[in-house]
Amino acid sequence: MIGFDTNDIGKHCRAIELGYSADKIIRSDNFKKKKVSDRDMLGIRTDANSVLKAMCKKLRQQTPITYPVARALSCLDPRNMAGSPEQCKTMMRRLLSACVEGGFVVEADCDEVIQQFDDFIHTCVKGELENFCVADDRLDTYLRCRIAANYPKAWSVCELALLLSHGQASVERGFSVNKELVVENQSKQTSSKENNKASHHPC
Repeated sequence: MIGFDTNDIGKHCRAIELGYSADKIIRSDNFKKKKVSDRDMLGIRTDANSVLKAMCKKLRQQTPITYPVARALSCLDPRNMAGSPEQCKTMMRRLLSACVEGGFVVEADCDEVIQQFDDFIHTCVKGELENFCVADDRLDTYLRCRIAANYPKAWSVCELALLLSHGQASVERGFSVNKELVVENQSKQTSSKENNKASHHPC
């Protein structure tokens, strides 16, 4: 996903499907009577190609996976713990590095956190980790029940990480909405003032 090149349309976008409804309209007799040229049809597909490219680029920019901390959160997936324990330890180290840089975790606690995390992975029943189901289990509840009591340092980091991913999302959305409202209100006020000036302007 990170290496996905949105500019290289030839690799991931060889043919554009306009969709069932659009294809049905193109095949209809009414559309054929309009005698749309092949050049115009090519233009439609080219425009659709450009739209798809822009959408993919925007989605790639907005996806959390572009951030190292978001990628490191994969270490909290019980299925990854069961299948790739060493990889999870590496991701936990990266997560801790980000937490230390942000001032959320004390550097002196990092070794103990990693040790507790490693102990949990190797002492927890592998089958139990493998059978974790996103649809049936809440990750925070699942990890708290198994880590909090015996591995408090590791749990404090896990708890922090589970909050980091979306803790500010609602606040940020609020800022965005407020900004849009301010811009819209200012535009309306400016328009009304200009109209008032125009109405009182002597001819």
